Amino acid sequence: TMIFSESQILVTGGPDCVVRIWNPFVPRKANAILLGHRSTICALVVTNAGNRIFSLSKDRCIKVWDVPALSCIQTYNKLPRELSEYTPMTIVYNTLTCTMIIASVMIAVVVCEHVINEEISDGYTHTKGVSCVLYNQLFRVIVSTGLDSCIIVWDPWYGRRLRLISHAHSIIQYGQYVDIEITAACFDDSEQFLVTGARNGSVKMWNYNTGTCIRDMMVDYQWYSGY
Repeated sequence: TMIFSESQILVTGGPDCVVRIWNPFVPRKANAILLGHRSTICALVVTNAGNRIFSLSKDRCIKVWDVPALSCIQTYNKLPRELSEYTPMTIVYNTLTCTMIIASVMIAVVVCEHVINEEISDGYTHTKGVSCVLYNQLFRVIVSTGLDSCIIVWDPWYGRRLRLISHAHSIIQYGQYVDIEITAACFDDSEQFLVTGARNGSVKMWNYNTGTCIRDMMVDYQWYSGY
């Protein structure tokens, strides 16, 4: 199996279970080898400008490789049994939905989601940077917003998470949530409602105690073009 990416690297894999990364202009020796598969490599995908490699072997094992680090960052072994080593397999990676489509005697779709780095987040708080932290004197809670498009309400006295609002600012594209970074937040004068703003110009008002969006507004950029 061979694939050539836009970043001008050549990636090959075969019966020796080794993924090799080549400089196509220096074909004498591979720049790097990636070890870990235990069966013949039958399909390869290169994404993220050559920084990620997905490899599929005949034992239904998918591995995700970090090219700069030359290391395996994820292994997936839960493909259906119908995709066996006795039938040919091929894969297509959809960059818009981050899904891998595997075709053989049946078609399987694998969602390639990001793995939470436990050194940064334990899965209980934000998975990306925190953009705003507010203290509400009325309800005596802390509200944090993040670049992961999440709003979290905390009890600072007991260190507990009271409520999580995920996909707070998001759009649905090809059936998948695409989260928009929350960049601003504040309370109204009564401190009963939360107002958040996102990078795409959307503004929302929340009853953050119930997680209900009360109002959804969008900045009209054409209005500014009149100046």
